[in-house]
Amino acid sequence: MNKITSNLLVSPGQVWDLSDRLEEMSVLFRQTGGVHNAALCAPTEVILFYEDVGRHNAVDKIFGRAFLNRIPLDDKILVFSGRVSSEIIIKVGKMGLPVIISRSAPTDLALRWPIS
Repeated sequence: MNKITSNLLVSPGQVWDLSDRLEEMSVLFRQTGGVHNAALCAPTEVILFYEDVGRHNAVDKIFGRAFLNRIPLDDKILVFSGRVSSEIIIKVGKMGLPVIISRSAPTDLALRWPIS
């Protein structure tokens, strides 16, 4: 995987705001407690939002729609409801997204990626 470089700057306030927006949009989660949510964002707006029972599927839907709509990803943020595993880190890295935000804890392997 290539190293991701970006000039994207995200303030702590924007992180909280985007996280709050993801929760506000998560109607199906509030009804069922059984879905994951993902949003493609600029620092001040949600561009795409998807829900799915699978956390990988929610991220895949974001990537698919961004690809079909030719949305550049090198200056965007993925806001995510699920656990950030090494597989999610790899997927987001291959998408070229420079920032991922999640309120869920990352796995140990995700924190150590890439393994030297």
